[in-house]
Amino acid sequence: MKKDILKCMKICNDYIMQSRIQLLQQLLQKASRLCCQCYQDQIEITYKEDHQPVTNIDQSINDLIRTQMNAQYPYDGWFSEEDEGQRLDATFTWILDPIDGTRQMIQRIPEFCIALALMKNQKLIASGVVNPMTQESWLSDPSKAVYDLEHKAHRLIYNPNAPRLISHQFSFDHSMHMGSIAYRMCKVIQGDGVAAISNREIALWDVAAAIHITLNTGLVVTDIHGDSVSFDSFDRKVNGIVVAHVENHRKIIEEIGQRRI
Repeated sequence: MKKDILKCMKICNDYIMQSRIQLLQQLLQKASRLCCQCYQDQIEITYKEDHQPVTNIDQSINDLIRTQMNAQYPYDGWFSEEDEGQRLDATFTWILDPIDGTRQMIQRIPEFCIALALMKNQKLIASGVVNPMTQESWLSDPSKAVYDLEHKAHRLIYNPNAPRLISHQFSFDHSMHMGSIAYRMCKVIQGDGVAAISNREIALWDVAAAIHITLNTGLVVTDIHGDSVSFDSFDRKVNGIVVAHVENHRKIIEEIGQRRI
């Protein structure tokens, strides 16, 4: 009897988790289509108190995902760049950056993405990063597989001759500038970059999804000091990001350290 009860509980828990993972994928597809539709029109821009731009597209995607998530899972937690966190002590918490790379989107440079992650008891269990313009996508789940929205597997490619992908405000040897940090991180998976680097403080919603995805491919992910990224507090900022293959991660960390001296 006890074994039967435990088996039923496992089936129930698996269903609860898998239904959310399916919703995450569906929401990314809907958000991507919405972004493409809105992108054809004039982009409306306002500025936050910290002078960061926010657009009608950011807000529309945020509202779409939050509304549909709340409709199915009203007791789940919510943490997004565009509104206040809710129920952050819930078992499941959704983390969204509706547009990572807003400045690039405003300039019509296709180096931005939608990034959505799902946590269970403070542990990342599913995630997705989608570039609506290029139709590139990376998703992962508790199996640690990494695939696109069509469920085609992503294979980790190491290209030692590829550039280091950095932000437009940063300078580094053997590098190429690229917008969104989450997009940069995922581009390393397919060999378009040997590493993705940011030297600025980063909010959790910017990188949560991309950290989950890149770690599941076997890439090394740390802050710029070489420390692992903690998710024990939603208020915590990440002290820069270095995502690279194990072969050269330590070398990059050392180079960054020398530049900071």
